[in-house]
Amino acid sequence: MIVEALRHEALGLRRSPVRLAALAVFLIASALALLAGARFVGAWTTSLEDAQRLQSESIDQARGWLAAGVKGPEDRPWVDIAEPLWQDWYAGARIGRAPAPLAAIAIGSTDDSPRILRVNRMADPFLEEGATIENPELGRTEAVDLVFVLAVFAPLLIGVVGLGCGAYERETGLDRLIAVQRGRASAWYLARAAAITILCGGVVLAVVLAAVIGAGGVAAGGLGLIVVALLYVALWGGLFAATAGAARTRREAALAYGGVWVLLVVLVPTLMSERSLSAAAANAGLTVALDQRAAQYAGYDEDVGALTEALYAARPALRDLPGAALDDLPPEMTRHVYDWRRAQRLVAENEAKTAEERAAVRAAERTMAWSPTVVMILATERLAGRDLASAAAFRAAAVDAIAARTDWIVRQAWRNEALGLDAFNALTASAPKAVETPPGGVAPHLLALSVWTLIAWGIGAVRVRRQEVGAAG
Repeated sequence: MIVEALRHEALGLRRSPVRLAALAVFLIASALALLAGARFVGAWTTSLEDAQRLQSESIDQARGWLAAGVKGPEDRPWVDIAEPLWQDWYAGARIGRAPAPLAAIAIGSTDDSPRILRVNRMADPFLEEGATIENPELGRTEAVDLVFVLAVFAPLLIGVVGLGCGAYERETGLDRLIAVQRGRASAWYLARAAAITILCGGVVLAVVLAAVIGAGGVAAGGLGLIVVALLYVALWGGLFAATAGAARTRREAALAYGGVWVLLVVLVPTLMSERSLSAAAANAGLTVALDQRAAQYAGYDEDVGALTEALYAARPALRDLPGAALDDLPPEMTRHVYDWRRAQRLVAENEAKTAEERAAVRAAERTMAWSPTVVMILATERLAGRDLASAAAFRAAAVDAIAARTDWIVRQAWRNEALGLDAFNALTASAPKAVETPPGGVAPHLLALSVWTLIAWGIGAVRVRRQEVGAAG
């Protein structure tokens, strides 16, 4: 019966201008989303290449000064490339976040964190200063990404392609004739709903395969994306059977299916998003910048003697270096005590921020029981490496790099000797590498979608059967 239903729906699709138009709109939107994603990832990759070029130019410039025996540029007489803080600055180190293979599908993600950070003693990954300069792709705003197309348009495609399935027959009285010919009209309607789902699933599969193959992400989340997309289509096929497929009239079918779409695709995700935004509003934008500045300036008011003892307690090897034998630390050393304190503050702040984000992720995952669209979006963003966890992993790597660089500066300052080309080469060789963002696991999301799908088809089968029994009575 499924094969016959497939032939019936394929023939109906070819003969219906409305259904063909819906299919064309879906494919065009998907193509535009794929092109937008390619542009976004291209800008991201270009910014990484530009950062590497700027780093190399700064290194070559500093090596030239060291080879010529000069302190620095003539127009900046305060620069002394033999000092650790200037070697740190002119090393021009950047830490980058490489895009995941499937990053192009989720360019509209809430993850708007920088993908490049210049690492030095004054760097701060929690501030937005200079983010657009180092990350020009952050200024790009794209209207649609593939996640949006799948989440919003795929259910609508099912609704339009299945227009009138069951409702038309009941409205015109053809359901009785179908019951006479087939024995059970409900089995035919469910077979048609399954055929509609298979046809729309084939279209979605073609789009997703194009995205996966184009990104080379078959082995990096591609299979997971395919499974998530097909489960999402199967789910909406079940919801179609439970609403439009069991409706008595075409108007009732449109209202029932459209109402479910508005509830699960628009209202619930919007309410969940508003709740998350209101919880995070106190930590956004200007407030964060002001708090960071206040903490930084407050750090300079701390007693340098107490901070120095804390430094020795944390880094006891410094006591064996020449700088520790000085009765009073000179200003060029005490400023690095404050630098070290600042780096430790960043480490502690990152730990607190990571804990907050983990709690936010757990809260978001709890909403999966209320909307399959939320489930699909969370799963695809995780597969695309565009979720909170991926951003947190990059920020943690950046904080570690800043702390390591600050430790290097402190050790070199406590050696109390001029640095040469060998020290600079060793510093540049230890520059942080690009951070990879592998796709995260989506097993809970697949389970949630599977449960939603089984429930939807179960309700659909019961409602279609009841409609048939009611008509017979």
